[in-house]
Amino acid sequence: MYQCWKKQAPKQFEWFSCYPTQILNRSKAVWKWAVESGCGKAWLYFIFAICQWLPTKYRLNYYREDSRKRCDFCVSAPKEDMDHLLQCPALRPEQQQLELNVTHKLQLLGVPYVERKITPRGDRLCNLWSRIASEKFAGIFTVPRINFLAKGFWRANQRKAIISTSDFLQALTDLKERPRNSPSACELIVPCEPLLRILIETFCLHRHAFTDPLKVFMQFESWSSESDADIKFGADVLLPDTTLVGANAFVTCGSEKMSALMNRLIDSLSESLPTRILCMTPSRNDLPRHVLEITRISAGSPFCYRTDSQISVALPFDISLLLFLNKESMLIDPIDWDLFMSRIAIWAKSGQSIIIPQQTDALFKERSCSPPSCTSKHG
Repeated sequence: MYQCWKKQAPKQFEWFSCYPTQILNRSKAVWKWAVESGCGKAWLYFIFAICQWLPTKYRLNYYREDSRKRCDFCVSAPKEDMDHLLQCPALRPEQQQLELNVTHKLQLLGVPYVERKITPRGDRLCNLWSRIASEKFAGIFTVPRINFLAKGFWRANQRKAIISTSDFLQALTDLKERPRNSPSACELIVPCEPLLRILIETFCLHRHAFTDPLKVFMQFESWSSESDADIKFGADVLLPDTTLVGANAFVTCGSEKMSALMNRLIDSLSESLPTRILCMTPSRNDLPRHVLEITRISAGSPFCYRTDSQISVALPFDISLLLFLNKESMLIDPIDWDLFMSRIAIWAKSGQSIIIPQQTDALFKERSCSPPSCTSKHG
């Protein structure tokens, strides 16, 4: 019966394949509770849950356009399926409260070992992989980078019943032997941790786009690559005709690639889904009207070199932070410009020379001071 279920309904079989023993044991208990309480809906709810049939937006709009399947609560706007429902960042307080309530109830019932912390399977495997890989690839990959890649490998393979350690080591070996193009001068420059934290928190950035396993900034929740080989480390693949519609992304690009990439980023703003992209690139004066220069960091300012250890160097050229966004992004998730100005000013006291364009400053201040129009279609 299990093989027939797996063959004819693989999506509904997905959770059972990961937790067969737990689901079988729970099914007997839920059936008993439903019969004793006379609540048949409880049994139906259990069946819908293990088959991923609960009325999420992804399920309700399965045959409709992708925009209807997205989560309305979090800015990253992924598809709202069962996995996302259990880990949506916008519902984190509710998730933590649920955990506290369940723990408290179990304590009242006197259930043994309630307060004992159990390390999840993913954490155990990631710790094992990191420990072995740190010894095998010492001097090739840093320990933080190996930890990051191990977590990505787990996310990409967590549905498998058995995940081999040798598979992770082989993936790292393939990454080490992968031919690489010479990076541009801008790709060798990275924002230091304080600046990157300011940008992520102020502009609500969730994804590092157009990068690879060795260049991705580890502070981001997700990342995108143009190579299929990076899927094994948890990357989303960006095809040549794919844009960043519906994403809050950070991009680093050299001047030689910026013209082609800029058209792609502007195309990402054409749809009605809230989209926000912050791009770090060598400064230029011929910016399209769709693009705002948020700040310019002058050459000679102390910055960081492209290593995981973040060795401080002086910028060889001016760096600009360019903002691509549509009105839907500003409506759903406004930018606190005053907070950004105060935080960037504090960061600049460590020796950086920054310039805030007057036009950008005026636009954001005008938006924060102007009352909403009574004729606005958004109410």
